[in-house]
Amino acid sequence: MDKSVIAILGIIATVTIAACAIGIHEDDTSAEKIRLNVVADECVTATKSMELNEPQSVTLYASVKNPDERPSNYIYRVFDGWYDANGKLLSIDNRYSFYVSEDTTIYAASSGGEIIYDIKTDGGSDVTIDRFDLPFGITSSVIRNHYTNDIVFQGDIGSVKSLHLDVGRYDLYKKVLGMEIKTGTCVVDGHYQRNLVWHYGGKEYKLSFSDSFENTDLFINGGWRLGWTDSQSKAMIDTRSIVNIANDLKNKCKGLGEEDTANFVLAFVQRCILYQYDSNIGKTEYYKYPLETLFTGRGDCEDTSILYCSLMKAMGFDTALLEFSGSITEPGHVAAAVALKNDLKGKSYYNDNGKHYYYCETTNNGRKVGDTIDGYVSAHMIIV
Repeated sequence: MDKSVIAILGIIATVTIAACAIGIHEDDTSAEKIRLNVVADECVTATKSMELNEPQSVTLYASVKNPDERPSNYIYRVFDGWYDANGKLLSIDNRYSFYVSEDTTIYAASSGGEIIYDIKTDGGSDVTIDRFDLPFGITSSVIRNHYTNDIVFQGDIGSVKSLHLDVGRYDLYKKVLGMEIKTGTCVVDGHYQRNLVWHYGGKEYKLSFSDSFENTDLFINGGWRLGWTDSQSKAMIDTRSIVNIANDLKNKCKGLGEEDTANFVLAFVQRCILYQYDSNIGKTEYYKYPLETLFTGRGDCEDTSILYCSLMKAMGFDTALLEFSGSITEPGHVAAAVALKNDLKGKSYYNDNGKHYYYCETTNNGRKVGDTIDGYVSAHMIIV
C-alpha cells in the first residue's frame, strides 16, 4: 500500500479516537433498531410494542380486561399465556421477562370463554374458522362435539377457511405437547332437524322432528343431576318437550294393541339411540332429559329408560323406572317398565298394588316388553 495512504488512514483514526475521547462524536442515527411487536387479543391489556436501541432484557405485563371492557360474547376469561410466532407457549405468568436480540413478535392470549354464534339454520352452518376463540399462532387444534365428545375437526386450523357445523355446542382445544387444552366453547344457534329410522315387524319407519337449540339448551342446562333419587328420577321424566314426538309415534302405531304399541316404541328407543357411557363425555354419572337424549342421539341405560318412560307416559301409559344395585361382578343398571292391562304370559313384571309393570330393556336391540337380562332380578321400582 502507498505510504501516503497509510499516513492518511492513521490521521483519520487518530482524529476519530480523539473526538470520542473529548465527547464530540455524535450518535449514529442510521443504526437499525430492534422491533418488539406485542399483540394482545381483544380481551387482554398488555405492554405496548416498542423499539430497542440494542439487545436487552425486557419485562412484559398482561391482564384480562374487565367484563365491561371486552366484547359481550366473551362471558368468562382468564389469561392463557405468552406465545411466540410459531404458537409455542412461552409462559403462563402475567409477567414475562426475556432477552431480545432481534425483531420479535409475541402474543398475549386469553381463554376459557364462550363465543355465541347467532347463526339461524335448519341443518348446519359454515362457521368461519378465524372467528373461533383460538390463541394467536396456534394451528394444531381440535374441535369436539360438547355432548358426544366426538371430534368434528382435527389438524391445522389455519389451513381451512370454514367448517360445517350443525346446530349445537362445541368445545375448542389447542394441542400443546400432545395434550388438548380447552380454549373455549362455540355455540351455533338456530333450528335443527333430526331424521330417525328404525324397523319393527319387518317394516321400516321414519320420524323427523325439529326444534330450536335455545329450547333444547334450556332442558339440557336446566336439569338437577346431583344423584339418582326417587324425586330426581321423577323430575327427569318430562313430557312437555317431546309431546309432538309421542303423538307422531302414536299415529304410526294406530290399530296396534297395547303390547304391540309398547314394543313399537321400545324398538324406536333401542335402535335410534346409540349407547354411550357417561365416562366418554367426562362424566361420572349424568342423567339426560328425554329431549337431550334425542338431540344428541346418545345415552346409557338410565337415559334411554327415562326417554322410554317419557314417551309412553305422554301416550297415556303408566310407567316406572327399575333401579338395580351393582355388585362386585355386576354393574348397577336402570331399566324402564310399563303397566299393561292384559297379562303377558311368561313375561317378567313388577307388581305395584295389583298393577303389573313389565320390564323394558332399552339398551338391547330386539328385546321385547317383559324380556329381562340375566343378573338383574330384584329392583327398586320408582313409579313415574
